[in-house]
Amino acid sequence: LSDSDTINITVNDVNDAPVNSLPGVQTVAEDGSLVFNTTNNNRVSINDVDARAGVLRVVLTTANGTLSLGSTSGLTFLSGNGTQNTSMSFTGTLANLNTALTNLTFIPNANFNGSASFTMTTDDQGNSGSGGSLSDTDTVALTTTSVNDAPTVGNATPALRIAVAGDPFTIAYATLLAAMGAADVDIGQGVMILTFLDAPTGDLPPHAGRDAVDAVEQAVLRPVVP
Repeated sequence: LSDSDTINITVNDVNDAPVNSLPGVQTVAEDGSLVFNTTNNNRVSINDVDARAGVLRVVLTTANGTLSLGSTSGLTFLSGNGTQNTSMSFTGTLANLNTALTNLTFIPNANFNGSASFTMTTDDQGNSGSGGSLSDTDTVALTTTSVNDAPTVGNATPALRIAVAGDPFTIAYATLLAAMGAADVDIGQGVMILTFLDAPTGDLPPHAGRDAVDAVEQAVLRPVVP
């Protein structure tokens, strides 16, 4: 003799949090760019086992640089536009979000070197099941390496008149630099040497911002320490 019975069990859907997948510390050269993808072994992506066709929200913020998405197809922007933003917020399906994050590009601020970063927060907006919205936040640390920038010099406009032939002259350090249009964004406390191809006869006297040298040949310019 036997008896068979069936017990019905209902498994309630409980929301699972999204999971961000971000690489470890990254390095980028000053004034360069860093692309995040599979080829560079630093892909940025999101996984959510129960997102299904639901819409998720992503927020990206950066320190000392900007971010650009690889694609904006299928996204709705709440802030930013996906191109060289310091902060952006957008929604989309899991598939569209991962497409957008493929070839995500970080560009450090101009002439910046040092520590930078970007942070990504993904909110599943309750997709799906009980438990409400769940999120994941992660940060990628970036090191921006120093690159030497070439100095620049332009023509004085109008032409700089500093002496009558044969007469001694003096000129302020700042005036000379401004007139020559000389600049070097990363000289710090280093030395800049200006070589004159056509200069009046005479010497530039010693100054807190330069050495005493023959003006016909070159002037050694040193930043003044405050």
